[in-house]
Amino acid sequence: MVCSEFPPHGAGIGIAVANQAEALVAQGHSVTVLTRGRGIKEEKYKNGVSVHRICYASLPPPLHLALHGYFVNRTIRRLIKHGAQFDLIHLHSPLVPRIKLKIPTITTIHSTWLAEAKSFDQISDLYSLYVKMFKSAFVRSERKTFRQSLFFTTTSNAMKREIVREYGIDERRISIVSNIVDIGLFNSTSNKSAYDVVSVSRLVYRKGILDLIEAARIVQKQRPEIRFAIIGSGTLMTRLRSRVHTLGLAKNVFLLGRIDHNDLPKYLAPNAIFVSAAHYEPFGLTTIEAMAARLPVLATNVGGSPALCEEGLRGTLVNPKDPQQIADALIKLLSLPQTLLNKMGENGHEFVAKKFNPQIVTQQLLEAYQNVL
Repeated sequence: MVCSEFPPHGAGIGIAVANQAEALVAQGHSVTVLTRGRGIKEEKYKNGVSVHRICYASLPPPLHLALHGYFVNRTIRRLIKHGAQFDLIHLHSPLVPRIKLKIPTITTIHSTWLAEAKSFDQISDLYSLYVKMFKSAFVRSERKTFRQSLFFTTTSNAMKREIVREYGIDERRISIVSNIVDIGLFNSTSNKSAYDVVSVSRLVYRKGILDLIEAARIVQKQRPEIRFAIIGSGTLMTRLRSRVHTLGLAKNVFLLGRIDHNDLPKYLAPNAIFVSAAHYEPFGLTTIEAMAARLPVLATNVGGSPALCEEGLRGTLVNPKDPQQIADALIKLLSLPQTLLNKMGENGHEFVAKKFNPQIVTQQLLEAYQNVL
């Protein structure tokens, strides 16, 4: 597997790759992960996954991928020379290098840079400026990577429709392979969160965190006791802190920064409500982790979220970029009896346990591999 991030660094894609790798190893397969690093070093991840962190430098696109790709290809050749046998290479897009070896390749498209750039309808920070400036280079690189793949997987029907429409990939070459959730990590019913509303995401514009801050301002006028926890790091952190201070929300909104994944259950507890305010969300791993932890979910009606958050059953849906609607929905949820909120949480937990467990997802993945082989 080749990916841009892997625990303990990165966000949702890294967690998704780690969960897949562990599940495959648990079924007797051998998995080697190649990801970005500051040097070239090998380490053992938990449960027998071999990880190589390979030289990566933040050069202007596409030079950063070309340089990283050189070391990735060299490392694979070295591993083969020393006896490794790879049946296939599994790329996890976005921003992975092309593999210049005659080994069957499959690509999981978690998101696309074409849609990523479209979701930034304003320049709000350095990251959004970077995306806009280098959009063409990113998309060209993406298309070249896709051309080398024999088969594709993605995580939702919404994402499948997007890549067929925008990249012209034959839908017969695409399978839906869900993300795996570590149900055991989020299975406690005794945890209590110190916060009433929790959000977990990268702090970038398309995640809608600025909208959530505005919604918190509206909620605070009616429910001044409600406490919001925003978990994650990113280029918007300074602006968000300033906005919280300007709006006088220091006692209501808490920017907690990056939290270790294993510590998330301390915040994702059944007495809280989870919010995803994203403008673009191909899947939403943190959303299903919140469901696994039995939280009712409020999500924007974009991408893969509608399939996860069925209206009234596991939570509620709102329009993106609409702080007033987010606030109204939150106030409504917060006013519901706890027994009803608990029922939504249990519905979400059962849904995730049934659909996103390692056995089901690994079978989906192995079927996709068989299509390649």
